[in-house]
Amino acid sequence: MPITETPPATRGLRPPPEPSGHGPNGDAPHLSPAGPPSEHALIDGEPYVCIRDVDSLQPFLISLASSGNLWVYLGSNSPLTAGRVDPDHAIFPYQTADKILSHAGSSGCLTILLAETATGTEPWEPWRDCVSRTHRVYRNLYKHAHNHSIIYEETNLDLGLRFSWKLATSESYGLIRTSTLENISGKPISVRYVDGWHQLQPPGVSAEMYARYSYLAAAYMRHEREGLLGIYVLNSGITDRAEPCESLRAGCAWSVGHANPRILLSTRQVDAFRRGEEVAAESEIRGDFGAYLAADAVRLPAGGKARWMTAADTGLDHAALVRLRAELQEPHGLEAAAIRDVAAGAASLEQRIAASDGLQQTADPTVTVHHFANVLFNCMRGGTPHDSYNFPGADFSAFIRSRNSLVHAQHSKWLDSLPAQMTLREVRAQVRVIGDADLIRLAMEYLPLTFSRRHGDPSRPWNRFSIRLRDAEGNPIYGYEGNWRDIFQNWESLAQSYPECLESMISIFLNASTADGYNPYRITRAGIDWEVLDPDDPWSHIGYWGDHQIVYLLRLLESYERFYPGRLVAGLRERLHAYAMVPYIIRPFEELLVDPRNSIQFNRQVHNQLHARAEMIGNDGKLLSNGAGDVMLVSLAEKLLVPPLVKLSNLVPGGGIWLNTQRPEWNDANNALAGYGLSMVTVCYLRRYLAFLRALFSADGPPELELSSAVADLLREITAALAMDHCKDDADRFRILAALGTAGEKHRRAVYSGKIGGQASVAREDVLAFLDLAIGTVDASIHANRREDGTYHSYNLFEIRGREARVRRLQLMCEGQVAALSSGLLSPEQVLELLNGLRDSELYRA
Repeated sequence: MPITETPPATRGLRPPPEPSGHGPNGDAPHLSPAGPPSEHALIDGEPYVCIRDVDSLQPFLISLASSGNLWVYLGSNSPLTAGRVDPDHAIFPYQTADKILSHAGSSGCLTILLAETATGTEPWEPWRDCVSRTHRVYRNLYKHAHNHSIIYEETNLDLGLRFSWKLATSESYGLIRTSTLENISGKPISVRYVDGWHQLQPPGVSAEMYARYSYLAAAYMRHEREGLLGIYVLNSGITDRAEPCESLRAGCAWSVGHANPRILLSTRQVDAFRRGEEVAAESEIRGDFGAYLAADAVRLPAGGKARWMTAADTGLDHAALVRLRAELQEPHGLEAAAIRDVAAGAASLEQRIAASDGLQQTADPTVTVHHFANVLFNCMRGGTPHDSYNFPGADFSAFIRSRNSLVHAQHSKWLDSLPAQMTLREVRAQVRVIGDADLIRLAMEYLPLTFSRRHGDPSRPWNRFSIRLRDAEGNPIYGYEGNWRDIFQNWESLAQSYPECLESMISIFLNASTADGYNPYRITRAGIDWEVLDPDDPWSHIGYWGDHQIVYLLRLLESYERFYPGRLVAGLRERLHAYAMVPYIIRPFEELLVDPRNSIQFNRQVHNQLHARAEMIGNDGKLLSNGAGDVMLVSLAEKLLVPPLVKLSNLVPGGGIWLNTQRPEWNDANNALAGYGLSMVTVCYLRRYLAFLRALFSADGPPELELSSAVADLLREITAALAMDHCKDDADRFRILAALGTAGEKHRRAVYSGKIGGQASVAREDVLAFLDLAIGTVDASIHANRREDGTYHSYNLFEIRGREARVRRLQLMCEGQVAALSSGLLSPEQVLELLNGLRDSELYRA
């Protein structure tokens, strides 16, 4: 693939060096005096961001995105890991970031150049310090503004050569590397080279197998060559069982664009090549990790270039290898096909992100690039619609079956008759006509999302991803997955581009929350999951992740009201929502006081029952059921009231929301606060949520609301406790805390015993009275946490001494300032004082 350079000023490069190799000041410019600036460049008309002299920075991790199932992680110092679908299908070993970055030779690309000069043969290994630092070199890194390709470039001032390679993904051919060797001197030069991949691994070596038994895995490996095609397999599956275990998939590599290549399948002859010796083509290698290295020579005139393309892929069957071998009979045709496929993948990715408003343009190119990256990673985590609001009727039917096979069977005739394509609006209208509340509830949760997959640092144990976008017939696979925070955080912004999805997003949120007021750990299209304690796993822990619960729901509700004013009020009495069942039991209030860090019991019996029910009918088996065994349905009003009621049952007046569910609020850095921590961050967002409900319930709506009897009791008792709020000292604080906490305990007891009760009518005025009291209480707590400099406390600690509750302040944190600004309580003068206080605080960095 030609890399046509634009003028240096446009591309972001310094002017080409003079033949002497000296920069404008006579110095070797491998380090910029002011540090490595980020610049914008056009290469072949495509926008790139350039970091000049990138090797003056500590190595850092980069990821490339693809429109298909390829994933790529790279170091800024050139090593990489890549693969398809998940870490167990890696082309190069899947390793933690520190191992990837530890040295440039860990895995990925390998280039050795031997340049003939007037004084003899000069070796040069681009992006390797072992030899390159004997020359004056500088290194630039170019990443495409849309995240789907990257260019590594090194210029050797002493040899008058520039070598670069571009990495991109192809759905059909895998990872594509296009290398360019350029003579920037004023005279011809001859170069021998070895170039390609090293540390290739065949299918069948999982991430765990590599991490624990890589040396054993290598013993099973066999690599063969047929012409220009390298084939990488295991002799058999890696097992110690006395049974046959064939390995039926292969990895592959190939390269085109060389004049007379000799292909090496290992690095065994690399040292000999470095010494200037001739190397022989390899046809088979056993017992070693693979390589694909083309050894050849080229003579470049002044200003001349040589280019070649190298590819690597994994998971091919016999038929795919035969097709690829046939394509290699016409190298130019294969190269052209790969170029077209790379371009098609890039266009597909850009189209997907553009549909989520990622291609917004500003006068500042850095802002433009940053916005695209934000939207891209948002979609990669939470998913994005495949075709706007359109989806196959068959997928909706499959969704209903996976959630509740009984509902599916009841409406199978209608579901089987659905058209090939339909829209969210159409399916919602049709289920309303049918009138089955469970079918309506499930339809309200349906979201035709694809592309949801994890991304990030491969060092984190929870960053297990699985990129499954199409089935065996090439049809889109609809789905999403992620923990609670990831999903709703990303959907909040996605909804601004797809507002018709808001009803489903809110329904998923509400139906996945529990009757005791919390949310499960994980949300997927299939339903919910919770954590199960494994004593032998240090990453295993149980608890409710209460962080973000109020603010994520609030922002979805605010958007829904903005796009569709009046719909929430109209649906307040509709009983179309459910409660998730999570097998956790929060201990009684008095036990929480004694040891708030061990506040939850895991109910193994309920866990088993829920999974057994889910096996029988689908994920609806993990929802709270009524006495008849059906899913218990409650009103929208109830689902909106339970979260703030439960948060307030854990309020320590003047201190914050008590973090007593074994998991931290807001971020992982607060792990130490779980138990004795108090969150003012949640109090601030709770204030905004309560004000939203106050406006919602004040609008023209029903004079009475339908609540479960246990929730009606909770509302009444929390209201009474808030009316006591005259917190003058630590004794008053404990008295109010105890009244609120006891009300919460009584509600939990009803939930855990299955006595949540039937429906009770509650006057709207009673709800408004509760909201007024609650707003007054949280306002007082926010005011009490205002610091002298106008900023606000984010988190506090508290301790119980007898019947007193004492609050101790922590250091200034950024989260509390964002939350206070978002609360809606601060006056313009207080906002200005907060911002000025931040600039004068220890949080400020020039």
